[in-house]
Amino acid sequence: MLAVLMATYNGEKYICQAIESIMHQNYDDYCLYIHDDGSSDSTEKIIGEYEREFPDKIKVIEGKTFQHSANNNFMYMLSMVQADWYMFADQDDVWNSDKIEIMMQIAKKENENHAPVLLFSDMIVVDSDLHVISDSFMSYCNINPRRTKLNQVISENIAAGCTCLFNNSLAKQTLRLENTSSLFHHDWWLVCVASATGRIVYVDKALIKYRQHLNNEVGAKKDNYLDYVKNLFMGQQVKKSKDRTERFVRQAIELSCVDFLHERDREMIISLKDFYDYGKIKRVSVFLKYGIKRSKRNIWMYLTL
Repeated sequence: MLAVLMATYNGEKYICQAIESIMHQNYDDYCLYIHDDGSSDSTEKIIGEYEREFPDKIKVIEGKTFQHSANNNFMYMLSMVQADWYMFADQDDVWNSDKIEIMMQIAKKENENHAPVLLFSDMIVVDSDLHVISDSFMSYCNINPRRTKLNQVISENIAAGCTCLFNNSLAKQTLRLENTSSLFHHDWWLVCVASATGRIVYVDKALIKYRQHLNNEVGAKKDNYLDYVKNLFMGQQVKKSKDRTERFVRQAIELSCVDFLHERDREMIISLKDFYDYGKIKRVSVFLKYGIKRSKRNIWMYLTL
């Protein structure tokens, strides 16, 4: 069975469209689990009504609140639900009716020996009224979805959580992390664990309308070189780069908790453990030795280590 996990918080404006798009999938062998993080609007009432309307398809998970942390919310649901396959769902996106069907058809072919496997797809970027901004999230954000090696995904996430499908083997490895406060993003962590312990498969189809609005926690950020230069001259780029590097290094170090790390990957993670005790030259040398780099602007990243 497939478990679709939806994290909600003050999502009353778009959540009906999101749930309806999941309820009208061509694929039938799934259950939608929803956990609300203490909404102050009518979100809880709405999801309660849907649970009563679709008691066999929708289950509301009661319990903890996480001060509006999507990371903690999704990881909590993952720990509470037992399934063969999992998908994450955002409260404001609209799924194509064949999203689950297409992903599951490919997943079943990739599930050899039940080793950890993660599949992810492209998205259509839309505005708050579902008008198309870009036919491809990957192109819009200048992301190369083929960069799936651990030394690549450590510093640059390639998959949005709402596009992912992964098996129970990967879920177990992901949950070996006890303290999720160190996570940069839950989906980025999922990608890193998949790369370190199993396989990542890119499905080159846009299967979601990814809605952009004022309350997006992350959103689609167009790769704009002029914005980069502006931040550089305003003195903001150094701090942004340093903060980002510190967070993804801290997240990468947590990979020491998972099983079956490839030997070279294990050596890399061990080298990162004392990263901020090193001098600048040693930090740069570690990145160079293991090829830890983004798809762009690596010189700037190295300069700000």
